[in-house]
Amino acid sequence: MGGKRGRFYEVTNSSDHDTVSPTPGILCYAVIQEEPLWISFKSNMVIKLKHKLIVNNYMTIDGCGAHVHIMGNGCNNCSMGKSDGDGISIFGLRHIWIDHCTLSHYTDGLVDIIMGSTAITVSNNYFSDHNEVMLLGHDDKYLPDSGHNSFEPVWGGTRAEDA
Repeated sequence: MGGKRGRFYEVTNSSDHDTVSPTPGILCYAVIQEEPLWISFKSNMVIKLKHKLIVNNYMTIDGCGAHVHIMGNGCNNCSMGKSDGDGISIFGLRHIWIDHCTLSHYTDGLVDIIMGSTAITVSNNYFSDHNEVMLLGHDDKYLPDSGHNSFEPVWGGTRAEDA
């Protein structure tokens, strides 16, 4: 579901200079909004994160029509690019859609979906060069992590294990 019922928001600027008080037009401003959003990008861009990107519930980050690379310090509850931890970390969130992403070469896992995250869809993604592709639930005995998410075609490329 992501931001399906939310308003459209267009990222027009690739800067990440002020993550404490971000300005409209940049990605880190969009993802902290309390309302559902369908986030798209005006043009091709490279966004170099200075800090982890924290994403609220009910967000869709849609790169269709543009080549968007998000890199730097990684992202909690979204992103792609080298970081010191997971590629995408989703902690206790609802209605997130991860679609058409390419992820590889992270220090920890590529995608972690834990702590009761619900209605997370992972579709049409390509994972490579990693031995810890996806973590679903932080513990087999933690019931809120059981059976709440869906997966469509997910491709494991070279050296992709546990996909």
